[in-house]
Formats: sequence, C-alpha cells, structure tokens
Amino acid sequence: MKPWHLVADIGGSNARFAVADPFDDALYDSRTYAVSDYPALTDALSEFVKEITGLGWASRPDAACLALACPVERDVVVSPTVTGWLIVKHSAHNSKAVLSS
Repeated sequence: MKPWHLVADIGGSNARFAVADPFDDALYDSRTYAVSDYPALTDALSEFVKEITGLGWASRPDAACLALACPVERDVVVSPTVTGWLIVKHSAHNSKAVLSS
C-alpha cells in the first residue's frame, strides 16, 4: 500500500477530497461528494478512504490538510453555515478511527 496525504476542500455544497503523493507532491484520485448526501463530514471522509484504499493507497493518510468554508467559534467548534455539519476541532484532530477501514 502506498503512503499518502489527505487534502480536502469542504464547502457549503460539496466536499472535495484528494490524495497528495508525499513523494512527488502531485494530487491523485480526487473525488467530489455532495454534502447533502452525508449526515457528517466523517461519513463523506470514510467513503473517500474506502474508495482510494481499493486503488492501492494505504488505509490511513500520514498527514491531512482540510480547508473549511466556515467561521471558527471560540477555537473549539467549527460549524459550517450551509452544510449543517458540526465539526469539533479536537475530535477531528483525533479522528483516527474515521481514517481506518
């Protein structure tokens, strides 16, 4: 299995995920998911990881960078205004179970 880094752009309508290859800095296997199809970010992320694991990438990324279109409240909770998803920063940081198959 090949190591990889997760890059994501989470907007009000779509969540976009891609694999960043740590050896050549290129993006691979990008996917776009309608946020209305998933009750939470972790559900969309799990779907992405399941799909790319089948393509030969490792079951977990070595690193991740997520861009979220939303305000930050008290440096604890991120609440995207359109998606309705609630993301607790501490939980997202420690969400190793989500990134396992």
